Amino acid sequence: MQTSHLREGPGIIVHATNVLGAGAALVACRLIEGIALAGAGRLRVEAWLPDDPRYRAWTAGFGGVQCRLVRRLLPRPVSRFVETILRPPALPSGDHVLVLGDLPLRRVPNQTVFIHLAHLVSPRVDPFVSRALAYRLQRAILRRNLAFAKSVVVQTVAMRDAIGRSYPAQINSIHVIGQPSPLPPIEIPHRRRGPGETLRLLYPARGMPHKNHRLLLAVARRCEQERLPVEFCVTLNQPEGARLLRGAAPNVRNLGVLNEEELVQAYGECDALFFPSLVESYGLPLVEAMTIGRPIIAVDRPYARALCEDGAVYFDPASEQSAVAAVRRVLVWGTGRAEEGCKAALARLPGTWTETAARFLDAMGVWPKAPGPDC
Repeated sequence: MQTSHLREGPGIIVHATNVLGAGAALVACRLIEGIALAGAGRLRVEAWLPDDPRYRAWTAGFGGVQCRLVRRLLPRPVSRFVETILRPPALPSGDHVLVLGDLPLRRVPNQTVFIHLAHLVSPRVDPFVSRALAYRLQRAILRRNLAFAKSVVVQTVAMRDAIGRSYPAQINSIHVIGQPSPLPPIEIPHRRRGPGETLRLLYPARGMPHKNHRLLLAVARRCEQERLPVEFCVTLNQPEGARLLRGAAPNVRNLGVLNEEELVQAYGECDALFFPSLVESYGLPLVEAMTIGRPIIAVDRPYARALCEDGAVYFDPASEQSAVAAVRRVLVWGTGRAEEGCKAALARLPGTWTETAARFLDAMGVWPKAPGPDC
């Protein structure tokens, strides 16, 4: 779908043609909706989106936003390289541009870049980030193109510090804006686990190396050996499941890829979130678990500490024994103080996507800063 530009009022272009992952696409849609609502009657909002079924379905149901569905003629990595290095997209001049694809567009004025890919942090700053060639190229492009960005938005103080240390000479200004859960806002009851019943732990993540399923499988095997009543539920697609779960202990269950409604149901049927991921810019499952009221067992990494504060039971990412001890603590004693800490940590995040969008508009300089501290 392609529409003409309206000329009244300030213009906002949300450039999201590189955002295709299910979770990232959901965040993009929620943010665009929030921008349209926050600027109702005062802003023209246009979204440049991939020509993808999930976006086509979204554009059919949401008004107030001009949408341009972009079909790439070249493979996506090649097309992305062209627009960030060789020839930028033909955006209208004079509009504010919010880039959701991590990398600033070459020679596009008045742009704000939302960085949500943790692997753009330098390995010198975080040794856990990937050194794969694709990420090395993206880090090089980011270093080269940050001069074209008026400002940068990240989601946590930990990510702000890591990006700032990775690119100290290139960043003009950097803003921290947290986000609420993008899942449907519904109430679900706690699963009441009786004495001796299995502790059911959920880990909703793809099978990428930094997601650290290796540690989960080792912890599950140890729990099985020690006869601890614990079940680990993962959400891997068929190829990932076949590759990663070969020889897994019987207390590991693959739920498959879940849609929004199925994910909410999975949270409702679990007792706690188990989150061993080594690298995250934010960690949406942490926010989802806090929002739904599920205890959290998380790896002791800066991103998790910045987001959950005292609202999680932490374990050493290098120690299988530490992770088993954290699971045992929740199994035997519950989370106690951690559950109260979740409420305090969640209270520091924006309560709605409209509030989140208003903070983005502040960071972009669309109008004077709205009240409310950075998260």
